[in-house]
Amino acid sequence: MQKVSLITTVLNDEAGTQALLDALLEQTVQPDEIVVVDGGSKDNTVALLESYVNRFKRLTILHLAGANISEGRNFAIQHAQNSLIAVTDAGCRPDSNWLGEITKPLFADPDLDAVSGLVIPESTSLLEYYCGLLALPDHASKNQDGMFYGRNSAF
Repeated sequence: MQKVSLITTVLNDEAGTQALLDALLEQTVQPDEIVVVDGGSKDNTVALLESYVNRFKRLTILHLAGANISEGRNFAIQHAQNSLIAVTDAGCRPDSNWLGEITKPLFADPDLDAVSGLVIPESTSLLEYYCGLLALPDHASKNQDGMFYGRNSAF
C-alpha cells in the first residue's frame, strides 16, 4: 500500500493545534509521516508541536516565517517523503476514520488524482452556525467536479 504524508500549517494556534494532534492520534489509519509548517508562531504552538514528536511515527516541524496557508502547504509538500498527500488544518478535528476514508478512493481508483470531503464548521452561536452553513454548504451529498476543500483533501 502506498505511504501517506499528512501536511498541515499552523500559526499562533496552540489550542487548535493540540485539538488536531489529539484527533490525529485517534486515527484508525495513521499517516506514515506528518509535516507541519509553522508560519512564525509567537505563542507556544511550536513548543506544543515539539512535545508531540515522539507520539507519531514521524513528525517533522518546519519553519517558514510569514508564510500564508498556501505557501505553507506548498512548502510542506516539497518536504514530504511520500507521493500521497493528505491535508488538514490546525483547528480541524478530523473524525477518527478520516485518514482512512479520505485516502480510500485514491487507493481504489488509480485514475483519481484528488479527493476532498465534507467540512462541518463548529459554532458557538446561532450566527456562527448559519454563517458556517453559507460558507461551507453540504457538497458531500452530490458529486461536484471542481469543488475542492483544501483543509479536508488528499491527492
